[in-house]
Amino acid sequence: MPIAISSVTVELDIPSIIAVEVQIAVGVRGAAGPPGTTTWIGITDKPASFPPSAHTHPSTDINDSQATGRALIEAATPEAGRSVLELGTAATHSESDFEPAGSVAAHIAASDPHPQYATLSEAAAAAPVQSVAGRGGNVVLVKGDVGLGNADDTADTAKPVSTAQATADSAAAEAAVAEAAGALALHVAASDPHPQYLTAADVSAAPVLSVAGRVGNVVLAKGDVGLASVDNTADSAKPVSTAQAASDSAATATAVAESAAALASHVAASDPHPQYTTDAEAAAAAPVQSVAGRGGNVILTKGDVGLGSADNTADSAKPVSTAQAAADSAATASAVATAAGALTSHIVASDPHPQYTTDVEAAAAAPVQSVAGRAGNVVLTKGDVGLGSADNTADSAKPVSTAQAAADSAATAAAISTAAGALASHLAASDPHPQYTTDAEAAAAAPVQSVAGRAGNVVLAKGDVGLGSTDNTADSAKPVSTAQAAADSASTAAAISTAAGALASHVSASDPHPQYTTDAEAAAASPVQSVAGRIGNVVLAKGDVGLGSTDNTADVDKPVSTAQAAALAGKAATADIRFKGGLFLGLSCGYTPSAVGADPNEVTIPYSKADGTTVLTWTIRRITFRVATAGGSPSMRVEKSTVAGGFSAATVATLTIAAGDSRVSTTASLGTVSSGDTLRFNALDLGSGAAGWTVTIELGESS
Repeated sequence: MPIAISSVTVELDIPSIIAVEVQIAVGVRGAAGPPGTTTWIGITDKPASFPPSAHTHPSTDINDSQATGRALIEAATPEAGRSVLELGTAATHSESDFEPAGSVAAHIAASDPHPQYATLSEAAAAAPVQSVAGRGGNVVLVKGDVGLGNADDTADTAKPVSTAQATADSAAAEAAVAEAAGALALHVAASDPHPQYLTAADVSAAPVLSVAGRVGNVVLAKGDVGLASVDNTADSAKPVSTAQAASDSAATATAVAESAAALASHVAASDPHPQYTTDAEAAAAAPVQSVAGRGGNVILTKGDVGLGSADNTADSAKPVSTAQAAADSAATASAVATAAGALTSHIVASDPHPQYTTDVEAAAAAPVQSVAGRAGNVVLTKGDVGLGSADNTADSAKPVSTAQAAADSAATAAAISTAAGALASHLAASDPHPQYTTDAEAAAAAPVQSVAGRAGNVVLAKGDVGLGSTDNTADSAKPVSTAQAAADSASTAAAISTAAGALASHVSASDPHPQYTTDAEAAAASPVQSVAGRIGNVVLAKGDVGLGSTDNTADVDKPVSTAQAAALAGKAATADIRFKGGLFLGLSCGYTPSAVGADPNEVTIPYSKADGTTVLTWTIRRITFRVATAGGSPSMRVEKSTVAGGFSAATVATLTIAAGDSRVSTTASLGTVSSGDTLRFNALDLGSGAAGWTVTIELGESS
């Protein structure tokens, strides 16, 4: 495709050709296309400025407005404009648009212009109260008017004791005293008035008469529960027993002897591993005996493959050779000379691209030469279409014009003036509505003028009917009056005095209930006075029998004690516990970690027993993780290090005991270990109460 070139300088580095500078005109013409727009800078021969000139446009010049807008512009009169906007006559007002003043006079003269209001006679007849207690006017009610003529104006608490009340209270007090005295006499004479207490017979029938053959303040010892020979030590603190030590020693000696014999037999064999290839067999069986005439660890060079002079560079990075550079230089000079000649011919041609349109041809072919007298990127305004004074508002949003507002204002003022005069006359009349009752007339006509000296919305209180001190309580809810309380107090005091005397005699008696056992009698009669120094509801603990440190576990469930673990750990760390064709290693034996992290005790894989230096390689067959006491989900990782003088951890396996279990093992992809490698375990999760960790590793046949 053609490429637009603005300015090119071509220098030909050939002795026989002079440097040529070529200038190519800006812009490339293409084939004539449809009319369109161009940028302002693309228009040539335009004036530097455009001074405005006054001019007008008839409405017929507007050819893109709506029908309503054109009709409004062409309207000859305001009425015609209102008609276009469908305003009718509502946009103007005249005096006739308002209610005539005569209607106010007719309203005043009507016999009942406001039928919704009450007349004087209607108000009197409709009054909710016509009389109070048969009286009208300023009525003052008394207690007799509400049926309480005999009621005394005293508060309930101040009412005196009535004659009937005093008689009834006196009889009730005498009956209560007699009843209380009879009940007390029956209580004292009863054979067992307090069945909730123990009698002497009850005490002698106690479920426990002695503890370990003793009575009194009994202190139990471990011998009392058949454990006289038991030491008070926790399971984890128990030492290795003599029998256990002897058994362990014999088992260890046997295992070591068997392992030593097996290892000696293995070492002495002429070919203990016939499945493996010896050095001689490997050398003889190798498919290549030498490379480039050399054996051993051969390192080939480029000369060994006949490329001694070749440079080790990628094809994309190879430099241009001397011969290539010379050939390229000659070819380039020839090509440049040919291109320069063709370019010169192209430049001097009168129309090198006849298929493109020139600027003159494009301007002449445009269907529109100017818009509103302007060319380029023309933006039309309302003045360009003869609407310079028109506001850009919707019909519904157009304001009232000045002329319209003036016309409306005059008509409205006249109508308001007429209506205001009629209203002023109505308001100034002494009685514009004589058919209605005034406040004074209504007050004079009311059958009751006041109640308890008050008028209006009267709310009566008990004082208004002479009962200001009366409490509003039902007879059944009335409290005891002061006088009543005094009368009751006197009769009650006499009854209480009588009962108190009888009760005092009962209390002061040396043994008012001889059928019951006293504290002293019960203590003396009890076969056991205390247990472990305590009385009452005693619950014994293991410390009460001298076994406070003893764990409550069956013999078969007892974990390995700390001393036992130390003894076993020492054996595992210092001896190869071997079996025929394998080796057991103990990373931990009955040890309980106190925190997560790597255990400081490490186990080193031993060398050959024959010389103590030959490296043996073992296959890790199985790793087992046990806890003596289950708790939570304890987790640990077995780590291996092949670095001498330090520990560079590499994970061998990670084992987690499921909640509720006490053992887990794995045999999957455990790899190998060699003499000198170091193993340890790393506690990842202590679980919850898991104790007595044992980690063992079973190694396969060595090589």
